[in-house]
Amino acid sequence: EDYGKEITIRHLLPHYSGIGDSGEALQFSIDILMTPKRRWTSDELVDNARRVAPIARPGRQQSYSSSGYYILGKIIEAATGAPYHTIVRREVFQPLRMVNTFEATQEWNGREETFHHYVGWFDLSKHDPSFEFAEGGFVSNASDLVLFGQAVVSGDLFDNAATNEAFIAPYPGAEPRDKYIGLGPFVSKESNGRIAISHSGYWGVFFIVYPETNTVAVMALGQWRAKLAQFWSEARDLAAASFPQAF
Repeated sequence: EDYGKEITIRHLLPHYSGIGDSGEALQFSIDILMTPKRRWTSDELVDNARRVAPIARPGRQQSYSSSGYYILGKIIEAATGAPYHTIVRREVFQPLRMVNTFEATQEWNGREETFHHYVGWFDLSKHDPSFEFAEGGFVSNASDLVLFGQAVVSGDLFDNAATNEAFIAPYPGAEPRDKYIGLGPFVSKESNGRIAISHSGYWGVFFIVYPETNTVAVMALGQWRAKLAQFWSEARDLAAASFPQAF
């Protein structure tokens, strides 16, 4: 069944659209792996997303979907008349002075070595990054990600205070849970009662913020067998032993 006319931006941002995740679609993954130099267009990515069966009716179930963020990128472009990456730079990177962060397809010069990133044992470092579009696809470093995290902590990420609150709020009417996705980030209540705002990258990157203690942590693993969640858990425990007030 086609629920396209029922889906809103409010559904797309917290992954309540019901759209299936094309990132998990076998044929799309095979196409990416077998054609490393292919330059994907945003229209092609949306067309791929259309071929994936819906998960649920919009608003009924939270299910992570890269496809939804392809659509959000297209909405930004339609509303502004400008390419997605230029809007992100103007609205986020420049105000926060994130001078070491670049959109991988249009802005990154590739002159410097980056961490290798893997899907299983496939090294995708040399693949054209255009298949990510608005669901990811940025090159950054730890210092810039800390700047972003500090903006989340201070409330400077958005001009409107209500937007800052909505950014990490649960979906309206959703059953209360200790872990959920806000308007983009993952939000969780940890065992010590503190709120953690986080997101992992597909390439072994992990970013987490603890607003109550003004703590920002960033890590990356360039190993194809790396267990990111386990590594972060052990790294956090080690850091907490030295800086208990932070974690």
